[in-house]
Amino acid sequence: MNGQTTTSIAQLVWKMYKEALGIEIGTLQKLKEFDLTSDVVKNKMRERYGTNIPYHEKVISSAAIFESDRLIVLSIN
Repeated sequence: MNGQTTTSIAQLVWKMYKEALGIEIGTLQKLKEFDLTSDVVKNKMRERYGTNIPYHEKVISSAAIFESDRLIVLSIN
């Protein structure tokens, strides 16, 4: 999560917690650890990065934030 010009919502949330509170919610993963095989994902990767896909870049996923033990549910309706 360094020097990237395109930011996902998950990355923005992660950075806000990290910079404002010093809390890392969720576990960062290298891009290459995700399933990147679907055509939709391949097209989005080409659109975002061209041919220079940063497979070793650490990123956060929405699922990793949701599953974080650093967050708690305050109310369930």
